[in-house]
Amino acid sequence: MLTVHLGAAVTLLVQALCMGIYMSVRFRAAALQGPQSYARTLKSNEFQVAHAVQLNNAEWTPMFVAPLLYLHSVAAGSTLAAGLTVIGCCGYVATKISADTTVTTISAPFSILRYVALAWLIVDMVHASSG
Repeated sequence: MLTVHLGAAVTLLVQALCMGIYMSVRFRAAALQGPQSYARTLKSNEFQVAHAVQLNNAEWTPMFVAPLLYLHSVAAGSTLAAGLTVIGCCGYVATKISADTTVTTISAPFSILRYVALAWLIVDMVHASSG
């Protein structure tokens, strides 16, 4: 049965997959055009931003997927916390990629949402395991 927690976990995994495909199609294909083209691509601002975003997303995704799957398996936890994980992660990626800069304040609210959501999931897991 699809729950909000499972749906959130699947959404985050799909986002991670899409970021990997985006990086491969958008940037790694430059390697086929030769070493100079690939070197220019690796130095470009667009690549630097996308690479930083993908790395950040890859660091956060497992920290959300594990508690989301646990809470799904025990049928516990706040659906709002699960929703915040998706809004925070997807919003962060979208704003960073669209801003095309590694330093931006537009993504700050989504960063904060991720911290709030993770803390909330931790509390939910503690409550689920003790009750």
